[in-house]
Amino acid sequence: AAKLEASARASIERLQSDYIDLYYLHFPSRKGFDVFGWGSYGSPERYKAKTSDGSMADFERQVKNVKHLLDLGLIKNWGLSNENAYGVTMFCIAADKLGVPRPCCIQNDMSLNERSFE
Repeated sequence: AAKLEASARASIERLQSDYIDLYYLHFPSRKGFDVFGWGSYGSPERYKAKTSDGSMADFERQVKNVKHLLDLGLIKNWGLSNENAYGVTMFCIAADKLGVPRPCCIQNDMSLNERSFE
């Protein structure tokens, strides 16, 4: 939580703002999550640090950290980026369980030529 809070505060300072309207969690670091989104973002080796086992406890930990930022007023909304359907579902279940607003948006790699998210 401390790392996420420090990151949010640094962003707010750079933006010369009082808060962040929309805070994204980017690129899941779950074990077994090895391909989605990497086609557009370069070498997958860059994203190999797997810090999550994909358990419900891990999703809850991340949602609690987001709640901390919401409670401090550092962010107003949060979203997910480069996440798959499983991850979005698990984040929503964790948010509902913990009484935290669900992510309000998803930013994924999708175009007329790139439809893998569907």
